[in-house]
Amino acid sequence: MTTDMIDIDEADILVLQRGLNKTQLLTNSLTNSLTTIQKSAATSHQLFAPILLTNQRLTILTKNIEQSLDSLSSIKDVATDASKHDLVLSQPIEKVGLSQFIKAIYKIEDLLENMDDVASANNSSNSSSTAEFHGVAANLQSTIANSERRLHQYLISLCNSIQPFDPQLYINKRLPFPYYEDLDLQEMKQILEFFQAQNKYDSILDLIIQQRSQFILKCMAFLEEFTKELTKTDNAPYEKGTSGILNYTEALTGVIPLEKNFVTDLQLEKGTLVKILTPVISSFSKICQSNMKKVSGNMVNLGLFTFELDDCITKVIKALKNISLLQDQLVLIRQKCQQLSINLLDEMIIYINKKATNLNSLPSDFGITETTVDIMSKLRRFSDYQKEELTVLKNNPITIQSWLPGEDTKWYKAFHSLNKQELSNNTTLSTTSPEVLLSCFIGDCLDDLCVSLEMRAAKLLSQPQQQNTHHYFHRPSLDGNDGEHIGGGNGVPSADEIKSLVGFFLVTNITLMEQILARSADLNTMLNVIPQRQPRIMKLKRRYLEYFLIQWKKITQSIMSLCTTAGGGAMMSTSLEDTPGGKTKKDKEHAKDVLRVFNEKLDELLSGFKRLKISDPGLKKWLVGEIKGMLEPVYKLVWNRYKDGFKHRQKHLKYSPEDLSSLLNGLSR
Repeated sequence: MTTDMIDIDEADILVLQRGLNKTQLLTNSLTNSLTTIQKSAATSHQLFAPILLTNQRLTILTKNIEQSLDSLSSIKDVATDASKHDLVLSQPIEKVGLSQFIKAIYKIEDLLENMDDVASANNSSNSSSTAEFHGVAANLQSTIANSERRLHQYLISLCNSIQPFDPQLYINKRLPFPYYEDLDLQEMKQILEFFQAQNKYDSILDLIIQQRSQFILKCMAFLEEFTKELTKTDNAPYEKGTSGILNYTEALTGVIPLEKNFVTDLQLEKGTLVKILTPVISSFSKICQSNMKKVSGNMVNLGLFTFELDDCITKVIKALKNISLLQDQLVLIRQKCQQLSINLLDEMIIYINKKATNLNSLPSDFGITETTVDIMSKLRRFSDYQKEELTVLKNNPITIQSWLPGEDTKWYKAFHSLNKQELSNNTTLSTTSPEVLLSCFIGDCLDDLCVSLEMRAAKLLSQPQQQNTHHYFHRPSLDGNDGEHIGGGNGVPSADEIKSLVGFFLVTNITLMEQILARSADLNTMLNVIPQRQPRIMKLKRRYLEYFLIQWKKITQSIMSLCTTAGGGAMMSTSLEDTPGGKTKKDKEHAKDVLRVFNEKLDELLSGFKRLKISDPGLKKWLVGEIKGMLEPVYKLVWNRYKDGFKHRQKHLKYSPEDLSSLLNGLSR
């Protein structure tokens, strides 16, 4: 083998190397091809992706269009159905009827609810939900809201089917107050049930409460104006039954039961009646408080009104049975009113004393004074409220004579009526009994009046200016001059003269008091509850009769001494000639002096009696009878003893018993 020959191993390597080179070339070629394919695939993907997406969207849109067409078909049906019900709701309720109107609202609500159900079933943002058909849904909602407003208005019209009226017109004619027809109540109840189903009950109930409250207030406004004044003038006394609050109360107590029926008929919830009546009772309370304020500023003239006001408040409280919230409000006002009534007792006692104390002068005839007329008039009016007064005293216990300012009161110290000790000794009477308390009060008023007038009259008659100006103290002269001043020493009336005139003045006024008591059964009954009170007026009259007769009594006593023996015994029918002993001449001289003074005093008293100018025939006859009963028996004894004992009998015994009797009888003509 030659050296040019290739080694087998090298040949294998060469073959392998050539194979690898070819493989490398193929691999590179394949790589380039794959790269080209990859680029082409990427390009194709970019071209087909939008087409696929668009195709997908078209598929969705196609589906949505199909669903929309179905929804449009459904909405078309809804709109068609809604238009039928909307036609009903567009007409007046009175025409279509309340039931049909409410039924149409329910139908609209059902349609709207169905639309909401469709919207809920399609959760896609592009679904044909209610949002896509907002116009239809909004229109249905607007229809429902408008229909509910019309129901409100219709309810108001039902409430206003009875217009505010003047209660007094119905009271005067004794007619019942207007009330709703059954059909109206039924429709009101139907509307309430509708709104209750809508969960809007509170708002519709508030509407009814407002309507009813305003209705009642407007009715009461017809009468409210008449509750503002108690008297036409400030100083005029209140006349029973003239306050407008009496008619106001009668109307209010008639309205309250009707309102209770209204709440019951509509089956309104508990508490509705309280809400309706609260502004009404508040208005009544303000009227009461306003009147009480006026009374407190003029207790003497207006105080009696508190008894009527108390009765009015009590009636309203009873009408508000089982409504404790409103009752409690009025109970507080009634307590204040009753306290005013109790204060009236104190004010009356003070007023009587003040009225008498402020008397500037006595009447020209020493007769009835305006003070007595005023006080007795007030007491008579006071007796007109006996039932109400007893009720107040029962509810507000007081102690006997607590109405007195104090035991140091001048008139009370001078002469007081039945005291606590006298009452406590009477086992048949209770000092806490309203009847006894009232009787004591009336008695104290009479005592206060009489004794206060007595003290004032005595003071006035002791004043020189009263003596100088009063006609009684001047005897007219025959020549037309001023005349002679009558009185005791130095022309000043004696204490007995003043006391006698005071007595006559009081007797005259007590006579009027007796007449008023006789005409007022209530006042007389109140006074006579206590047995000791029955002769009270007579005791007072007898007291002042003794005052009046004091001068007559003294001249009677002066000649009575002529009818007694030396030892003081009476000589009822003994003549002067029959007198034992040697004192006949001395007795005659003494008798002459006594009879001279007697004749002078008798003439003065006769003249004074005539100057009194008594206008009451009964009083004049009674006074003359008292004078005759006291003087004539004694004078007759003196006449019988001395008629034959004087040479000039006419000079000393001016009058025979018959002449004296005739003379005295002449005073009563």
